[in-house]
Amino acid sequence: MIPKYDEMILPILRIIADGKEYNNSKIEDELSKVYNLTDEDRKIKHKSGVRVVYDRISWAKSYMKQAKLIEVPERGVFNISARGLEVLEEDIDLVDREYLMRYPEFRDFLNRGKKDNFTENNNE
Repeated sequence: MIPKYDEMILPILRIIADGKEYNNSKIEDELSKVYNLTDEDRKIKHKSGVRVVYDRISWAKSYMKQAKLIEVPERGVFNISARGLEVLEEDIDLVDREYLMRYPEFRDFLNRGKKDNFTENNNE
């Protein structure tokens, strides 16, 4: 079974804890080992045609980036940040949306869309 995006966050942080740069393909290979994903699992697609594993990795990365757990030195490449390393020092089993709410940058990210919608709806 393919894990949800938030179930991938902590394993991704553990994989990239070595400080090296990674891309989605390398992370997918490593997560496939962690979760025992088969080639068939990795080929499953959403109705839109996007592969489920790829999509969930992308969501996990997006949330980690907004919470400053990873750095993105160039498009398609990322590595762990000092904050990401701090997370790994905690005795936790899951880094989900609720956990990420402790970071003001993440809360700001979630609220950006709400503010834009509020402004648009009130200008009509």
